[in-house]
Amino acid sequence: MAHTVAEIEAVLVEAAEADDLSDGDAQFIEDNMNRIAATGDETAFTAKQWQEVQRIEDRYVTRKAGHNSGFGGIAGEALVQFLERIERLEEEKAALAADIRDVMTQAKGQGFDTKILRQLLRLRKMEAADRQETHQLLELYGRATGLDIFS
Repeated sequence: MAHTVAEIEAVLVEAAEADDLSDGDAQFIEDNMNRIAATGDETAFTAKQWQEVQRIEDRYVTRKAGHNSGFGGIAGEALVQFLERIERLEEEKAALAADIRDVMTQAKGQGFDTKILRQLLRLRKMEAADRQETHQLLELYGRATGLDIFS
């Protein structure tokens, strides 16, 4: 983490050269380069601004240099890669959920009850012994409450 004015300035200058610099980050860098030029004092930074400098260093400088340890020893690049993989999998999961909804809509269009289809899917995933136990418990609880479920 940058601590001195020179270190902060070096981080901001190096980050400003990044190809994928966002407009907001570019504005933050410009504003704080002006602050450093005007005051020359790192104590002029608020805690939030210090965090922003660290975030910019982690995002643009550390990644560019190929370092793998960011703030607090967290492997920033590896963390980003995990997050990106999870995001891709979430997108795939959403696409699969949409496909399943389409199949259920087709089944409903042919007269099948989708609630029953979902129950059958849940039962098919169970082991035979678990399925039998569920059946017995449903029958027992049904009788106890006056419902004759399976006769």
